[in-house]
Amino acid sequence: MELAEQIAFLRTISLFSALDDKALACLSAKLETLHLSSDEVLVEAGDVVATLYLIKRGQLDVFTYSDDGRDKETLAATKYVGDCAGEIALLTGVKRNALVRAEGDTELLCLSKESFESFSLECPEAFHQLTQTIIQKFQRVLLRKMLYSSDTFKSLEHEVLKDLGKELDVAMVKGGTYLYREGDDSKGIHFIVSGRLQLRTDFQDGTQKVWAKLGRGQSVGEMALLTGNKHSVSVVAMRDTLIATLSQDAYYRLLVKYPHSITKRFSGAIVDDLWTQIQGGDRTLNTLFTFTVTPANSDVPLDDFCDELTKKLSLFGKAVHLNSARVDSILARKGAAQTLHDDAYNLNLTQWLSEQEAKHQFIVFQTDADATSWSKRCLMHADKVLLVAQAQSPPKLGEIGGSLGYLCNRVDKTLVLLHKPQVAAPLDSIKWIQKTRLDSHIHVRQKNEKDFIRLARLLTGNSASLVLSGGGAHGFAHIGAIRAMEEAGLQIDQIGGTSMGALLAAEHAMGWDSNTMMEKSREAIVKHYKMDYTLPVVSLLTGKSWGDFLETLFGATQIEDLWLNYFCCASSLTDAKLKVYDSGLLSKYVRASSAIPGIVPPIYDNGGLIVDGAVLNNMPINIMQERSGGGSIYAVDVGDGLDSSQQKPFDPVQSGWRLAFSSKKNKSEIPNIMSILIQSATMGSQMTQEKARNMADLYITPQVQSYSMLDVKDIDSIVEAGYTATKMEIERWLNEAVQRTN
Repeated sequence: MELAEQIAFLRTISLFSALDDKALACLSAKLETLHLSSDEVLVEAGDVVATLYLIKRGQLDVFTYSDDGRDKETLAATKYVGDCAGEIALLTGVKRNALVRAEGDTELLCLSKESFESFSLECPEAFHQLTQTIIQKFQRVLLRKMLYSSDTFKSLEHEVLKDLGKELDVAMVKGGTYLYREGDDSKGIHFIVSGRLQLRTDFQDGTQKVWAKLGRGQSVGEMALLTGNKHSVSVVAMRDTLIATLSQDAYYRLLVKYPHSITKRFSGAIVDDLWTQIQGGDRTLNTLFTFTVTPANSDVPLDDFCDELTKKLSLFGKAVHLNSARVDSILARKGAAQTLHDDAYNLNLTQWLSEQEAKHQFIVFQTDADATSWSKRCLMHADKVLLVAQAQSPPKLGEIGGSLGYLCNRVDKTLVLLHKPQVAAPLDSIKWIQKTRLDSHIHVRQKNEKDFIRLARLLTGNSASLVLSGGGAHGFAHIGAIRAMEEAGLQIDQIGGTSMGALLAAEHAMGWDSNTMMEKSREAIVKHYKMDYTLPVVSLLTGKSWGDFLETLFGATQIEDLWLNYFCCASSLTDAKLKVYDSGLLSKYVRASSAIPGIVPPIYDNGGLIVDGAVLNNMPINIMQERSGGGSIYAVDVGDGLDSSQQKPFDPVQSGWRLAFSSKKNKSEIPNIMSILIQSATMGSQMTQEKARNMADLYITPQVQSYSMLDVKDIDSIVEAGYTATKMEIERWLNEAVQRTN
């Protein structure tokens, strides 16, 4: 082909349409011709071929393989004269995931990786134009994968998705950049192709209120577009985020063409979300896909930790573990992972990493021990950072562990305290927590499969959280409930509660199973459970026996040293607010959570008086919902209908002295002060119970009303009632789940 003819041919190809004659001539001189006979294979799946192919004559068929083997080919695309193949691989240089075969005699023009790099030196401006065009095409590929794989669009028909994809404009938003600010006019609906957005309110004093964090497949801006109002919150990119925007004009074009589908997807989704929130069932969806794991210092076995975490993440979706050595090996380029951002190869590495995000549901990025270029890149790609520390080591931070504050200040960071396999219980976790000052912490034992699966569930939004209510001695039903869950194979990843529920939740968070909980509770009851009445100046009971009971169970254990993440709720008499405790001396705050006003003394804490959490919230499912990060929430309510029996009439004037010496029959007809105080303490929070029900996936109400709330003599029957009710409810719940999937 003559040079002029070849340049004219290149100009017909959209990839090169913006290049001038000089650049096209330079590029044309680097092209080589390749002839393929009919059915000849150009590329096999798994080949590393960083070459761009231009079809001059004939056609190429592209085949993919099913997941269950290479023997099942599926025709994915056909390339005709003037089409390109391999332009994205030209940048990324990775293994091909498809087979490409000639259909009939075919002639190709080929641009190798070496020739492409030579072109970059001779025509740098044209090279930049060309790479930007390839990047834009790659971004459209990522968009198409997101549209067809995300649950967000699963209700849309193929034709609607196809037209939606054509209407969307794709752009990269740098980390830390505002997509829009509160008060801005709507520019459309924005979909996250990759990356992560934060919805927040910025206050004049520099503080912020974060409302939500969104990830791949989710969207923002619907309300402002549909109502014509200004944006009510600001939206910031937490890391480099690829956004696809549907303008208002494009939205209405689609609405006219597909009124039912578009109305259901956008307007209907907003109505559904609002109704869910009204009903109290608003749920956090998992938006975490990339996890950057970094060592606190050099003594952490990070390779083994990341390998094990990746295996467990694979239970919930396709996962890959990337460290600098593996990246260099995959890309067959020494030092590829350490590429600087101003290096010419940076574009290749960036696009390859984007491709990994599109191919995998989860990525574990492992940093180096120091703040290398790869380490910084890992932190830039993080949806969440895990700082791993050896729990038994002194709290000393290495270069990268001590630099997280400024290297990565926009994403959540969790401290993972790694324990030896044989450790019975964590100790002095507060030292590492205070040293690192991260958002949360979690305990994991090395080579402990259950701990790593729990970590994976928590990270992926598949956790199971348990909330236990107060209810006096009725609370021992929680032991039976946990036994039923153990038998059913339901794992508990985090736990919280109020009053007696706080106590039983703490026992399970210690790592005790239901049998151990029963054994330990019995032991403490025998030693300390008694009614130590006193002159009722502050309370009816001194509170000493209850305090001794809790200290026998928990000793000096700190909440930070519990195996499971835990919280308990108490009520402040000082400022009439609910207090949520997730750190500090366990026995103190369980005691505060169960300090029934008038029965036992309140607890002093930071200048305030703290009493039973049931006064304000006896079933704190809303607190768990805020903390859980998604997944299932189980709730056991033993305070439901504390005493619904019909009260017999009695004289409003009563003498305690006379009642003290009256017959047992006469006493039983008059409510005693204990029951009055207990029911008064929980009356207010009972009003929110129905909303709490809607927040839980599994809500269990053991029938324990016939037993005394203060007498533990019926503990065996109460435990059995909790077991029976939970077993029945789990069976019903699982059967419903099966029916929904059929």
